[in-house]
Amino acid sequence: MRERRDIATRLRPEDPPGGDVLVIRGGPDTTGTLGQDAARTAEFWALEGVPLLGISAYVLTSLLFLPSVPGFMQSTFACLLAC
Repeated sequence: MRERRDIATRLRPEDPPGGDVLVIRGGPDTTGTLGQDAARTAEFWALEGVPLLGISAYVLTSLLFLPSVPGFMQSTFACLLAC
């Protein structure tokens, strides 16, 4: 088994955002796919020695960006696919 990296040193010391928050996750999700993704994250990361369950997502903390979400997602995924 691979050694997990502790994510505590990478966390930003800031308060959670207030107001509206939009979380975007690409592709169709089920409880099964979310569980698999979370378990895969736990193979690599820990928080204070405890395996960290997590999934990847984009978070917008201001709905002012809402009209640009489709363009943002299209350019982001195009970049990921090209790399």
